[in-house]
Amino acid sequence: MITRLNLEGLQAFIPPEKLRQAIQARAADLAPILQGDFGSPADLGWFSPARWEDDPLVELIERLAQVIRAETQVFVLVGVGGSNRGAQAVIGALGDRRVEILYAGDNLSAHAMQRTLQRLQGRSTFINVIAKDFNTLEPGIAFRLLRQHLQDTYGSEAAERILVTGSRGAGQLFDLAEMADYTYLPFPEDMGGRWSVLSAVGFLPMAVAGVDLRELIQGAVEAAAELKELPLEENPAVQYAAARNLLAEQGFAMENLATFEPSLNYFARWRSQLFAESEGKDGRGVFPITSSYSEDLHASGQYIQEGRRILFETFLDARFSHPELVIAPSRVVDGFAYLDGERFEELNAAVYQAAYQAHVAGGVPCMQWQCGAPTPALFGELFYLFMLSCCLSARWIGVDPFGQPGVEAYKKNMYRLLGK
Repeated sequence: MITRLNLEGLQAFIPPEKLRQAIQARAADLAPILQGDFGSPADLGWFSPARWEDDPLVELIERLAQVIRAETQVFVLVGVGGSNRGAQAVIGALGDRRVEILYAGDNLSAHAMQRTLQRLQGRSTFINVIAKDFNTLEPGIAFRLLRQHLQDTYGSEAAERILVTGSRGAGQLFDLAEMADYTYLPFPEDMGGRWSVLSAVGFLPMAVAGVDLRELIQGAVEAAAELKELPLEENPAVQYAAARNLLAEQGFAMENLATFEPSLNYFARWRSQLFAESEGKDGRGVFPITSSYSEDLHASGQYIQEGRRILFETFLDARFSHPELVIAPSRVVDGFAYLDGERFEELNAAVYQAAYQAHVAGGVPCMQWQCGAPTPALFGELFYLFMLSCCLSARWIGVDPFGQPGVEAYKKNMYRLLGK
């Protein structure tokens, strides 16, 4: 694996020996998870990413993506939560911008929908709607409006520009695809939305954005192989799960994931959904938040440095390298001559170390995921690493990581208000 977990910033709160002892005490609970002996088979389709290495579905998706990339200017991904966040995480960082990717069906803002429809005017468009359960209002109604736009624009050829990724069953997307002659891709029956990024759910949008699926899959495969074999005490997925919950026992109820590349904000959101929906049950779980540095060092950074000690911090050290971008001397005296000749990326490296050192010194427990530059392989690795660690962390606190019953509360109220 590329990624390494640095726990030096936790030693004042969790000495290495205490962490080791805590993991050993939970060995009987944690070890089965590394072998896939937990939950239901209906929830564990993500656990063995090697399933995709020789799957003809991946080749089909690559061919579809080539056709779309050659024929379209805009690709609209319609989905909410786990149906779009994983793909958006990779596209935001690595997409080549040859095709503009838009997102819809993740909110009910009339203004946002109107702006999306306006951006499609006069531009070649394809739509991919993704929903494991097509009864969900947000993507369902967005798809109706976008579908109408394609029908108005392309007439009888509109169906050729619509791809659906969903389930079989009455009222689901397979039936709709059969009826309307849309291209259908299967939403795996053995994984829920937030666990589905390494499947057709994430693969098609990523491939349309020019991401190398084979490298992404290989990164996940290699991470899975290594994490399943490492001893518990040396396993970063286990260490991370243990550290999070040992800190929670000391009153640190929130975890801030800090990124240093704006394009990783979407990955941070994917990770927040993963942990929030998986652990936030029965009054338990650490609340995941995110910060984008250095911007947020000038905002929430003040609270993190000197506010109430209710959160710990995880630094995601994944930064792009552009050594060719050098700060040239300026003819204008601007007070920054001390930076003449420096590579611009060194500034980001400096702010990373400055923030980490300041927060540790200020009494904030800090961990570091040291990753290197973002690549498809790294994303595959991080997706798998966080999903596995999330299951380990949920087992630690005694909750089922699958399902999100609390989400249904707002849905029931919304359907009642809308007269369903």
